[in-house]
Amino acid sequence: MHWISPADEKGHESYLKLLNENGFLSVLNVIGNELGLAGLVAYQLTFIVVSHCEQGFIHHDTHDTGDRTFNVIIPIETVDDSPPELIIQGTDFPEMSLGRLQYEENLGILLGDYAEHATSECDYRDKPGSMRLAATVYITDINEDNLQDVADKSLTQIFPIKDVNWLWSQRGRHWINAKIRNTEVHFSGDRGRDPLFSAADDEACQEWKEEEESFCETDLTKRSSCPATCDLYLAGSFYESNFSMKPWLK
Repeated sequence: MHWISPADEKGHESYLKLLNENGFLSVLNVIGNELGLAGLVAYQLTFIVVSHCEQGFIHHDTHDTGDRTFNVIIPIETVDDSPPELIIQGTDFPEMSLGRLQYEENLGILLGDYAEHATSECDYRDKPGSMRLAATVYITDINEDNLQDVADKSLTQIFPIKDVNWLWSQRGRHWINAKIRNTEVHFSGDRGRDPLFSAADDEACQEWKEEEESFCETDLTKRSSCPATCDLYLAGSFYESNFSMKPWLK
């Protein structure tokens, strides 16, 4: 099993562009409406590739975000005659029964806070070139109450790092409820992120770079402390020239 994710904001934007071109952002309009959310952004983006799994690990992807953060699993490639690919654990305590879900083309799976699940056992190694591939897109309705929890309890990839300023700049980027905007029409699309105001890197970052040029790729702890030195974020001019930058409340 392998996770693949963007290494920086440049890769993140490339992934978002593909989602937009393939109609994913229109799905957020349905999710936001049905769940009565204020706004949504796709903020953590990965691919998961599986060819062999002996035992799935039951876990949840998000928790304590006020039921406002979700992982959307989008099957891209499956294996013919594969057993069900996803295990879902029930809430029927104490039995906690397990169900198994078969991936289907053009059918996404929405997992929210405390949705316990696992990759199902499989072995495709006797079918050369076979694998199951899915996009996993984390979406969230960020507010002042859940901002820190979204950062601390859902960000697990090399990018985004646990930076609440970056997360806050993303709120409502891809969908905004009409009631929040004081209009009759929901905003659906990509307005870009808001200007990002981050503190300058500590002097130690430059010292680390002088000691080891590649520390941004080899030391993830130091990397998270040095977003400017490691070029994790794009310049604000990228967003000014490529997006409408529509404000949150207008």
